[in-house]
Amino acid sequence: FYKPVKEEALEQASFKGIVSSLHDRYSEYFTPDEAKAFTQNLNGQFEGVGMTIDSRDTKKGLRVTKVFDSSPAKEAGIGPSDLIVAVNGKSILGEPADVSTGKIRGPAGTSVTLTFKKSGEGEPITKKVPRKKLDLPLVTSKVVDKGGTKLAVIRLAQFSQGASDQVRSAVEKTKAKGAK
Repeated sequence: FYKPVKEEALEQASFKGIVSSLHDRYSEYFTPDEAKAFTQNLNGQFEGVGMTIDSRDTKKGLRVTKVFDSSPAKEAGIGPSDLIVAVNGKSILGEPADVSTGKIRGPAGTSVTLTFKKSGEGEPITKKVPRKKLDLPLVTSKVVDKGGTKLAVIRLAQFSQGASDQVRSAVEKTKAKGAK
């Protein structure tokens, strides 16, 4: 080839191609880095800045959908509906979401510089944001009153390790608050 190519990159691309050729929507090959991220996701833990994004349209950047309490992102002033437009001084406009989020995530104890627009408007703000190990809340709950009856609303973000215990705990807490 006309330029140096890492042998490992060729191997990983080959493996992805082999599995992709199966045309089975349930089969996917993960590189070692992707496998680590997937496992962290299943454990409800990851290392990053503590926000989720909408991955559907990245032409204007990454739209923040949720910022976790006590996260570095929240402390940096990033909020829901903000647009992340650059990572470490380089534009991410139009990049696939998995590529952009891969640049934001990283080992705890390191930092990433994020440029974002509040609610997608105005002048961009640039902040250095530390990364840390975060435990994602898998379950949220609340008690609502519907026609005089207290009902529990329990939301499970994803099925992963520890989710059943968190759902059970949420049911017990809401019942203790009088939910039927």
